[in-house]
Amino acid sequence: MKNIILFGQKNSGKSFIGKKLAKSLNFEFIDTDLLIEKRYFELTNKTVSLKDIFKKEKYFRALEKKVIFSLKKTEKSVISLGGGSLLDKENIKFLKKIGFFIYLKIDKKTFFNRTKKNPYNSILEEIYEKREKIFNKIDSIIIDTNKLTQKEILKKILCQIPLEQFLK
Repeated sequence: MKNIILFGQKNSGKSFIGKKLAKSLNFEFIDTDLLIEKRYFELTNKTVSLKDIFKKEKYFRALEKKVIFSLKKTEKSVISLGGGSLLDKENIKFLKKIGFFIYLKIDKKTFFNRTKKNPYNSILEEIYEKREKIFNKIDSIIIDTNKLTQKEILKKILCQIPLEQFLK
């Protein structure tokens, strides 16, 4: 039984939509960002925010990879990935084996509107462009979320998911 894997830019609605989607399908919801925080706590016995863990990006990416690969036996789940998870080709290759991808696509204007309070705005455009190039190459169901309500996004996903994947 496969999983549904949501990806997209930061603040594209992966976690919110993922929770709603999981509930409507009676699936488990998994947020890899929360799993990273949990794993960090298990390793260090310290409660630290994802933002603080990310300050050591190499360490963060290694931890992220371990979390993703720990999902090997996961079934019947909606998995929400962090915005940069798919920068690693090995993560993409692995995740293809356990599920299929749904790309929650937002345009640059929406991205900047949702991240305008971020103090790192100067590098956000570069991040957006880099990820967009990678995301567009991944075989996925693409949901353009820009002009849709959350309810419409959910309905669109439910209409497009390949139900035969869940009958195996």
